Amino acid sequence: MNQWQKCSGIGILMGAFLFIVTSVSALPASGGITPSRSVEALIAALKDKDPLVRVNAAVELGKIQDARAVEPLIAAIKDKDSRVREAAFYALANSKDPQAVDPLIAALQDENPEVRKAAVMALGKTGDARAVEPLIASLEDKDANVRFWVAPSLAGIGNARAVEVIIASLKHKDPRVRFTAAFSLAGIKDARAVEGLISALKDKDPGVRGMAAGALGKCKDARAVESLIAALKDKDPNVREMALQALREIDPNYQLKYELPHLKK
Repeated sequence: MNQWQKCSGIGILMGAFLFIVTSVSALPASGGITPSRSVEALIAALKDKDPLVRVNAAVELGKIQDARAVEPLIAAIKDKDSRVREAAFYALANSKDPQAVDPLIAALQDENPEVRKAAVMALGKTGDARAVEPLIASLEDKDANVRFWVAPSLAGIGNARAVEVIIASLKHKDPRVRFTAAFSLAGIKDARAVEGLISALKDKDPGVRGMAAGALGKCKDARAVESLIAALKDKDPNVREMALQALREIDPNYQLKYELPHLKK
């Protein structure tokens, strides 16, 4: 059994998320850039010769969210240092300025996969429907980490087209895409997803099966009950646990009926 199978589904996603956020926001300060510096000084620092100064300037501008910073940050996404480009993406996503969307979409073609991943995540945070089709194309990105974040970003946009694609992604060839699709549907709680999630309870990957069970619990749809009861006999203990929890969420009475008999097996 590999590491992917051993880990609980939600732990993988949240662990990756926390690592990425920490790696950007906790970069070492250089050159005295602090939140108390003026916007003008931070904008000027985006052109500093030290890339860490430029990174921290972009991070701080993202926190301040001043409209004067949008155009300089757009320029910074062409910085020669990929760390600066990533930090600029996140800052622009925080700004939610419409003019940031097209440059972020263009960045989905960047040669650096870390930059493409940052662009995917940033586009989800903008909530802008213009990003849906470009994000759909990124489901076929050659880098697995880029593909991993597409469904959560589509969920951040959340329009009908985005939800439709997330549901379809439950059948993607990449199990990590299927996993994040199920995770995203747990947050959306859309009734249209129930049938697809029920089918995902039979996915060959236990991480996907477990997350599908968890998502069905969040949907609280009675159509899932029979399939979740069957999942209590899954060979993977994490899947059984998630199925039981889902049954409790749909109907608390199932706790008394199924908890002790099935967890003892």
